[in-house]
Amino acid sequence: MTRASGTRVSVNTVKILFDTRAAAQLRFRRNCTGSPRCVISPADALLHELLHARKMLLEPDRFIAQGGMGGVLYPYIHEADVISAENALYAAMVKTDGLERPQRPRHKHIGKMLRASCAVCIN
Repeated sequence: MTRASGTRVSVNTVKILFDTRAAAQLRFRRNCTGSPRCVISPADALLHELLHARKMLLEPDRFIAQGGMGGVLYPYIHEADVISAENALYAAMVKTDGLERPQRPRHKHIGKMLRASCAVCIN
């Protein structure tokens, strides 16, 4: 989880909370058990949170316009923006090293929490 602190019109600080043993299954098809395309490792989750922080700190006006500092509703538009950036980053990584990475639909920020045996493990 990434939390921005500030006012309705500015972002002052960002705090990331993350568990080195928490993975998440993002897709639930039969062939997804233990697949790196369907499960994010704790390191993948941290990368996702770092993308939140990057957008909050480097694009504060956009983050605020997306409802990020409103506090009443979850900022779904900001989340979709982060997921798009995450998918683009993973696609570039796959192109570089050929290793499968998680991909999720832009508007799906759901998953089932799993216990990982290490920070880069998906099970």
